[in-house]
Amino acid sequence: LFRSESGGMVNELVSLFLEGEPAPGIEVEYQLAQRFVPTITAAEAKAVVQKWTASEANRVILTVEPQKDGLTPVTQASLTTAMRRGEAAPVTPWKDDIGQRELLAGTPTPRTVRARREIPEIGVTVVTLSNGVEVWLKPTDFKNDQVVFTAYAKGGMSTVPEADYRNASLATTLLGLSGFGGFTPVDLGKLLAGKTAGASPFVGATTHGVQGNAAPRDLETALQLLHLQFTAPGFTSEG
Repeated sequence: LFRSESGGMVNELVSLFLEGEPAPGIEVEYQLAQRFVPTITAAEAKAVVQKWTASEANRVILTVEPQKDGLTPVTQASLTTAMRRGEAAPVTPWKDDIGQRELLAGTPTPRTVRARREIPEIGVTVVTLSNGVEVWLKPTDFKNDQVVFTAYAKGGMSTVPEADYRNASLATTLLGLSGFGGFTPVDLGKLLAGKTAGASPFVGATTHGVQGNAAPRDLETALQLLHLQFTAPGFTSEG
């Protein structure tokens, strides 16, 4: 049995109605993917890319440059020269050095559960950790294969000094671009292949906190991601 979010089905129906795009349904699409994707070779994919990029008539180059005195304006001739130089440059085969690395090399020091209480009226179990944090656990029947968690505290960008406002507003975005735990975003994508897990901090106007979701089997991975984001962000003095 295949299940999907209603939004995805709505988008398919809109495309069917407005553009005539086929909408056979997720079950048929899955069967087609199983049938045809394994037959696509690397040589075929390479040939398509070469076909798209071989002709300069099928190429659009957009440039963005600062408006600053002393800079030499970019011209069509300089862009053409740069493109041709890049096309002629030797390309070494990609070497994946991610190997058998673990997402979290060492196990953090475990803490204890200090107290536990039930709120039967709303079906919630409240667990108090040794650091004073309360975790409210609420089982639902919305989805039987997803764990969603969120935590927040008062105080956000509204409490940041004016000089640090820009840094605070970009902090979580920069974390996503720089990676964490010694991994680049590309590395993290490879390590998380086949897993359903995500977690990230956020900073709002009046609150800050963390949020995430995972399949039950991958909940530990989501919590590891969160741990590394706080303890080993990839920020450097260069950027």
